[in-house]
Amino acid sequence: MQSVVRTVALVVLACASAAFARVDQDSIVGLWLFDEADGDTARDSSRKGNDGTLMEGPTRVAGRLKDALLFDGVDDYVVVEHDPTLDITEEITIFAWAKLETIPAHEWVMLDKGPQAGSAQYYVAYEPAENAFMLNFNGAAWHAGDDFNSPPVGPDLEWHHMAASFHPDSDTIIVCVDGDCATHTTDDDLVSKGDEPLVIGTARFLQD
Repeated sequence: MQSVVRTVALVVLACASAAFARVDQDSIVGLWLFDEADGDTARDSSRKGNDGTLMEGPTRVAGRLKDALLFDGVDDYVVVEHDPTLDITEEITIFAWAKLETIPAHEWVMLDKGPQAGSAQYYVAYEPAENAFMLNFNGAAWHAGDDFNSPPVGPDLEWHHMAASFHPDSDTIIVCVDGDCATHTTDDDLVSKGDEPLVIGTARFLQD
């Protein structure tokens, strides 16, 4: 059974930086706080206007900072239609607050830009076998152990802050959880391009 997960905020950046605490507003291409009172829109608080649409009924609940969405782990998700600003091919950084309600038996893909496993442009997942968050891109290293994982966390049902970035100039991927970081090397120089929507909550290839 897939896990039930709350996600309170998620930020996608066009320019990655090792200084995760500092965010350049101009580089943000998506910032979803999930703090709307009601309705089916997840408003993008960045300057890019990449609003999302709630699909299959995720629930609005109290979150780590303010508000959050509660996903049932089966078919709830938020879809953000493709926009060129989301077609990030070089540096990328993703932040999120997330909380598991149950420990999943398999990977829970928190964010996915791409059509299916093995060909996603970029995605972030929680890997229960490693008790870690994972960043990957170009469909690489699916089920690949700790290749691009954060340091171990839990397993528990607490809120955790995840931050991950790809640095093509130094061929590195940095994945952090609650400020504890792991650095990995990669041979990839660019993230692949594509026109698929961005999905938050449940990857589309798990919905089909």
